[in-house]
Amino acid sequence: MTICIKHQQNLGIENAGRRSTNAAAMHLVADECARCGSCVQECGFLQCHGTPGQIAEEHLSGSKEHFDTAFSCSLCHLCTQICPKRLPIAEMFLTIRRKAVLNGQGRYKEHRRILGYEKFGNSAPFTGYLLPVSCTTVFFPGCSLPGIRPEQTYQLFLLLQENIANLGIVFDCCNKPSHDLGFHKRFEKRFQPKLERLRSQGITKIITGCPSCFQIFQQYGKGLEVTTAYTHLVGHIQQSDTACDTKFTIHDACTVRFEPEIQQAVRELVRARGIKISEMPHNREATLCCGEGGAASSDWKEKRLAEANGLPLLTFCAGCTMSLNSGTTSHLVDLLFEPPDTMLSPTKPICSLFTYVNRLLLKRKIAKHLQKELL
Repeated sequence: MTICIKHQQNLGIENAGRRSTNAAAMHLVADECARCGSCVQECGFLQCHGTPGQIAEEHLSGSKEHFDTAFSCSLCHLCTQICPKRLPIAEMFLTIRRKAVLNGQGRYKEHRRILGYEKFGNSAPFTGYLLPVSCTTVFFPGCSLPGIRPEQTYQLFLLLQENIANLGIVFDCCNKPSHDLGFHKRFEKRFQPKLERLRSQGITKIITGCPSCFQIFQQYGKGLEVTTAYTHLVGHIQQSDTACDTKFTIHDACTVRFEPEIQQAVRELVRARGIKISEMPHNREATLCCGEGGAASSDWKEKRLAEANGLPLLTFCAGCTMSLNSGTTSHLVDLLFEPPDTMLSPTKPICSLFTYVNRLLLKRKIAKHLQKELL
């Protein structure tokens, strides 16, 4: 669990998955923020809007409701990592977003694209529950990874299948856009039936290919064991006999900021390929957002690329891969399944239209692969 959720438990919030209008985080920030400025020094967003305590006070007093402000926060939790009291600041902004939506003040126009992407992800052509007989574990690759890396996603599934009996795969959307944009009722309406379907068919474990999906299932998938493909693969990737002279630097997804096991697993997989790692100043729990977190476009991208200092950049999040694309950015699956090519040159970005085609073709390919095993 993230530190923010632990804060909510200390406040007596029984179910973190149903806190759409709960103002506990906001009251905690208003009362406990020391206005020390530690988080402000690191965050360009807070530099524009003030300390979290000041924002919380103004919102609670009604002098300024900060609806627009909340939609500019990346929800990346760097502020919580820096805060001496580990206050749930991003949770406060998520609460404000949800209030804005309930009041009809959500910023719908500029979010149409990401919400439209989510809508496609929930539609019949792009969804599929391919579950072999006696399946209890499924691979959930998410929406973006199959779109930008279809062949590597297929190879990842085959590798997982070698080590997990009766492994299934689920093509669907975790609905994080609705969640992060404050549409909590819409999120619950779409996400809860997926959980019920998985549970009713005997699924007990989810292996995600996307850190954002991991975050959603970990937070809301009560009763399901959740892990990532990268954690599971440690020990199952063949060690390289030769070392590579080129150093890579790793961008940790902010959605798993408080998951050291995942961060360490990624580094072990990279080293297994004979790659040396040069860490950026902000890494692991102190990572910076890629610039697209919380559906808030920001200048984090420029800061992140500057920290890479020209080194090839390796991510394990498809969204970060697309956001940080600069001609030197690769996804971890590139290194795992196409190491020579990745070392020579990162995979070129794919036209958005082709990402949809890739998802449809991959779904068909894996269905054919599993056709004799399906329920």
